[in-house]
Amino acid sequence: MLYRKLIKFGDSSFVVSLPKEWVTRNAFKKGDLVGMEFGANSALYLLPKTNPEKPQQEITINLDEVHHLENLKTFVISAYLKNYDVIYIIGKDLPANASKIRMILQKLATVEIVEQTSKKITARVFLDPKSLSVNTLIRRLEIMAASMIEDAKESVIEGHKKEYAFQKEEDITRLTFLILKILRKSLTDADVAMSLKLEPLQILQWWNVTLWLEEVADQAKRICRYLDEDELQNKKEISKLLDDAYTHFRETMKAHHTNNKVEAVNSLQTTIRIMEESRKYLSKDAAQLDFLVMDKIRKIVCHTGNIAKDTLDR
Repeated sequence: MLYRKLIKFGDSSFVVSLPKEWVTRNAFKKGDLVGMEFGANSALYLLPKTNPEKPQQEITINLDEVHHLENLKTFVISAYLKNYDVIYIIGKDLPANASKIRMILQKLATVEIVEQTSKKITARVFLDPKSLSVNTLIRRLEIMAASMIEDAKESVIEGHKKEYAFQKEEDITRLTFLILKILRKSLTDADVAMSLKLEPLQILQWWNVTLWLEEVADQAKRICRYLDEDELQNKKEISKLLDDAYTHFRETMKAHHTNNKVEAVNSLQTTIRIMEESRKYLSKDAAQLDFLVMDKIRKIVCHTGNIAKDTLDR
């Protein structure tokens, strides 16, 4: 952190010198207007009245160097989250894998393939993070996660929800990456952070909540997958605990959105109760499938409890 001495200027103002590196990086010159905006916790943001056009961030990924399509997928997602504007994919095996590479790119929100040849695929990210609301996106992710738990509840009774749940998972993954991308951009771009009214601590909290919501949905999806193959021995008890987990999730998210500390404490108590009830069930001689499903319910409850704790710690 840099420190500057505050100098009194006239009767109503104070002056502080700006670091030359910051002035140069933002293309300031003598006489330019500097925008100021107050943030939370006594923060003050300084920005040029008109921001200079920032250089385009580009990255090239060589399929021959990463060896496998799964590795390529990891590199592409990493580049997406790091907010590269253009992603080039090259390699001698590109033509044979082009259709699968296109599928990887098309599963990322706001990504469009703008050029494709036998030697190179060019993908561009068309995203203006300042036009989106992180809060709205997280609420949408919450709705998707709740819907996935409902699918798991129905699977206990009738099964055959696996394919439906896997289709939903793609949407959840796409939305999760979009939220994380915007939050990461807010950490590195003060202009975006100011526009979205995000402080560093809030970015961290929403980052965690996003990952917990994605985990809740993932555990519910796994329940659907397990129950597509076989039936539970103890449907009644597991169905009750899954109902409790669903209610627990909805009440916890309501407390989170309203920042209700009392309800957050109640949610934590519910987390403890459900975990204890499920532990007693697991201590019995449960069938393997019953054990696996109960383990996923416990993880849903655990991640929900993390969200309650985050609400309490805010």
